[in-house]
Amino acid sequence: MSALGHVGHLARRLLGSLSTREPAPGDVAWVEATLQDGEVALWRRMAVADRRHSILVGRRFVALRPGATRAELAAALLHDVGKLDSGLRTSGRVVATALGPRTERLRRYHDHERLGADRLAAAGSDPVTVALVRASAAPAGPAAADAVDPGAIAALHAADAL
Repeated sequence: MSALGHVGHLARRLLGSLSTREPAPGDVAWVEATLQDGEVALWRRMAVADRRHSILVGRRFVALRPGATRAELAAALLHDVGKLDSGLRTSGRVVATALGPRTERLRRYHDHERLGADRLAAAGSDPVTVALVRASAAPAGPAAADAVDPGAIAALHAADAL
């Protein structure tokens, strides 16, 4: 993603995070029908803006990868679940993005893919879900490509970048 595209993505995420509107009931039902019980419990703990974002990413992911497996879609829906570990709200996330991983809390925010993958493994998620969330850290290295279909990684990156 270009620097300008990255700024636009961040601006859209910031504006979206200011709303406290819950996801639409039909979207929540779709998520709950897709995820396993332990995954649903984690998804429900995510901030409302993160849940809305996860639905958008999940819908885009399916459009980009129509043959996606349930495990791959679960990764798209839960790719940001590790942000729970930072405990940062919107203003803290803006600071974390601007300053980088300078403190322990900011490091946890920047390391949310690994932390989320660990949470998902503990919740009993499919190994493909865990590996794809871990691989969602951009850029994905060769080890991630070995563990997950590179097309799934590319689709998740594209779905999250729009």
